[in-house]
This record gives sequence, structure tokens and C-alpha cells, in this order.
Amino acid sequence: MSFANLKRNRNSISDLVSAASAVDGPKETKSYVDERMWKPTVDKAGNGYAVIRFLPAPEGNELPWVRYWDHGFKGPTGQ
Repeated sequence: MSFANLKRNRNSISDLVSAASAVDGPKETKSYVDERMWKPTVDKAGNGYAVIRFLPAPEGNELPWVRYWDHGFKGPTGQ
């Protein structure tokens, strides 16, 4: 896909905002571990490192984003 095609076929911000507002609302909470998601390894100080490269959306994909949550809670043991 050329840069000219990307510019011509890009989505407007209003499309993305309307799609994000459509998924916003009360949701059912689920608790499970998804091993398909990659997380960087951390050193002893808790620092992680990752290089992220953004790629253009494939043709036919109208909304080039993914909704992902990652929550962490500290328990009584400090972990």
C-alpha cells in the first residue's frame, strides 16, 4: 500500500471517536490470564524495555485499533 493510498483511505477522527463511544458503557467483568499478549521482561528494579512500531491497517479494516486492558493490584503481601 502506498503512502498516497494511506492518505486517501485514512479514517477521520470522528469515526474513531464514535466507535470508541459505542463500546463505552457498563461491561461484564471477566478474570482470566491471556497468554497471547506479550509483556516485556523486567529487571530487578522493575524496568522494562520495548520497541513499538506502528504499521498501517490492512485493506478492508475500517477501525485500526484494538481495545486492551491490563490491571494490577497490590495485595497484603506487597505483590
